[in-house]
Amino acid sequence: MRRLICLISLSFGVGIFYNFYFGISKLAILLLCVVLVLIFVWKHLELNFKKLICLALAFFLLGASFLFIHTSREDFMLSFVGNTTEIEGMVSDIQKRDEERYRLVLQVSDEQSGKNSKVLVNVFGDNFPKDYADIAGRNVKVFGTVERPTERRNPKTFDYRLFLQAKGIHVMMNVTPYDVMIMDGDVNSFVNTLSNIRHGFADRIVENMSEESSGILIGMLFGNKNFLDDDIYEMFQKNGTAHILAVSGLHIGALYVFLNGLLKSRRNIPLNLIILSFLFTYVALSAFAPSALRAGGMIALHIFSKIMCRRYDMLCAGAFIAFIMMLVNPLVIFDMGFQLSFLAIFTIAIVIPVVSRIFDSFLTMTLTIQACLAPVTAYLFNYFSIAGFFLNVPVIFIAGIIIPLGIMLIPLSYISAPLFHFFAGILDAVCSIMYTLNEITYQGGMFFNAISPPIWAIFLFYGILFLCFSETVWIFFKRKKIKSVAILAMILTIIVLVGTTPVHDDFHKAGIIFVDVGQGDSIHIRTPQGKNVLIDGGGSRNFDVGRRILMPYLLKNGVNKIDVAFISHMHLDHYDGIFSLANNFRIDTLALYEANMVIENQILQRTGLDKEQLLYLTSGQKIIVDDYVWIEVLFPESRENSEYAMLKSGEGNENDISLVLKVHYYGVSTMLTGDLGFAGEERLFENHRGSESILDSDILKVAHHGSRNNTGDEFLRGVNPSVAVIQVGRNGFGHPTRETLEKLENIGAEIYRNDMHGAIAIFLKNGRENLVIKTIIGE
Repeated sequence: MRRLICLISLSFGVGIFYNFYFGISKLAILLLCVVLVLIFVWKHLELNFKKLICLALAFFLLGASFLFIHTSREDFMLSFVGNTTEIEGMVSDIQKRDEERYRLVLQVSDEQSGKNSKVLVNVFGDNFPKDYADIAGRNVKVFGTVERPTERRNPKTFDYRLFLQAKGIHVMMNVTPYDVMIMDGDVNSFVNTLSNIRHGFADRIVENMSEESSGILIGMLFGNKNFLDDDIYEMFQKNGTAHILAVSGLHIGALYVFLNGLLKSRRNIPLNLIILSFLFTYVALSAFAPSALRAGGMIALHIFSKIMCRRYDMLCAGAFIAFIMMLVNPLVIFDMGFQLSFLAIFTIAIVIPVVSRIFDSFLTMTLTIQACLAPVTAYLFNYFSIAGFFLNVPVIFIAGIIIPLGIMLIPLSYISAPLFHFFAGILDAVCSIMYTLNEITYQGGMFFNAISPPIWAIFLFYGILFLCFSETVWIFFKRKKIKSVAILAMILTIIVLVGTTPVHDDFHKAGIIFVDVGQGDSIHIRTPQGKNVLIDGGGSRNFDVGRRILMPYLLKNGVNKIDVAFISHMHLDHYDGIFSLANNFRIDTLALYEANMVIENQILQRTGLDKEQLLYLTSGQKIIVDDYVWIEVLFPESRENSEYAMLKSGEGNENDISLVLKVHYYGVSTMLTGDLGFAGEERLFENHRGSESILDSDILKVAHHGSRNNTGDEFLRGVNPSVAVIQVGRNGFGHPTRETLEKLENIGAEIYRNDMHGAIAIFLKNGRENLVIKTIIGE
């Protein structure tokens, strides 16, 4: 078989992936299944085919073993987690996030063991040195608490801990500028020079170009999107053109083509070494992003093959570079840049040649890549862009002009200020064209939200795609070896279906999920018939919870609309996420307390909903969600319009008019209390005097994040829950208080908290005796 390196690299990567999710014990079960299938079909296989299977299994085991060895060597900085200490290390990278946020990566060494580690340091404060770029390459001392990065907190959503581990970072610190001391002594000149070039050039670009154009150019050249407004970056994302704002094969390839044409190097060794040095410098300026490393490595192989007069094979080159990168850090396979970069390369190498035989053009290549990457784009980013299919053609063409000119502008900025200003003006105009193209398309709304396809479907799609377009399968078909093709397809399907089972969680089967939105409330109810209810949506002044947490959570868990959204009361940490979600997601009905009729116009303006979509609630109403699922409104009661006006004028306490909802789900009841205070609890009791049993519930969502001003003794005895859920995040209010926790412990309630457990899932079927609780963290 030709291209053995492809089989080796693929098997090695699959071994890493399966060991990460399975662990050694379950991996043995998977291998046993594969062996049993092989025993059944072994006598029907040719000798060469048997050799390939043995080779694949050997490197599969090698990949699994390699990850086991890699993860068993625990990072020595993990022993400091939870301790407040001083560490010293060299700043290998530094970024300015905004005027009050900086991010440093420290290279730290343990003198006793000789081991090295990386520490991510977030610096919060506006009095950091103005010449921050010059800190790179220098030794600093940092005083603070060592923490582990946040892991996944809601099902199927972004895992920040794994994201950093893919970059070799296992711990982090959050400090102020006063906690960072720059040391005198040796400086790593290479790191320091690169940092000064990168950040100095970015500052000069900002001074000489418009805000939009400078952000686009800096993003394209260095992959640094900190100079780009969030709305502009989202525009590029939704248009399917955001890939040009990260250094990738397109950027390295454009520079290589430009330098090749300029120097006409052919097989001239000195000229090719000059090109390689340029490419290495550019990869270093991109902070050695995985996609840049991939492209740089593949071009180095292309140059080597050209000098040696050997045939260059893109597929083999890509597989070889992937194998090397996995050897250096096996967790790199979980880096999105690595995944998308190699997926694009394999599409170009395997699919494009076949498609080009039908219709050969640049348009064919662009459309094919877009189509082949669409499933993984939907899985990772939850959107599908129609615009991307045709907008990428002019965008890539323009990028081919911007990238080499922008890179040539770097040395020019040190040589001649007038020439730099002149060419910066030209690039400003070209970047403006790219911005305008994206803006026009974005205004046309040629994109839509997409739910994440199942992971098994993603793997099976790409497995079958590459299998069908591979030359091996075509050779089998020509030789009429249909049985061999069928066996390959069967083995692929079994490996995918069995191998992706550990990636799944059971959260999509949960009836109620207390979503982790930080310091705020959000409860998602999903019925067996597919109805979805959201009660509150969290909210923050500094973070768009609706767009950044709720929408990804819903789309990644197969929810494309909310049938009814409830807002318990008009405090930011309850309503803001719903308001944001309504502008980006389909909400059929918004339910809220009747007093909010007074501010109806504001609600409609903030949410973009129509008046007919608002449902006003008061005590005594019942909302039928689905069979065996309904919601009772227990509080507040209906009042006079004049009282509503007073309440909404700021004279009343918003917490004491929180909606109190009792959710009935297949025989299990859940009491949701918003931020109801003592006064509201007393009024609730008074309203239901003589029928207090209506308050009795299996599960209580504790009011106001466990504040001392809520959850009175009488109220708690009336509800008498067996499970208590506190929706709370990191906060400065002391939530939940010791008093509230003791009250819950005294009545024997099981306590679950979002800050400690992440998302909390309630599995409900056939009554309270089958109630099961699972959490994202700590299971």
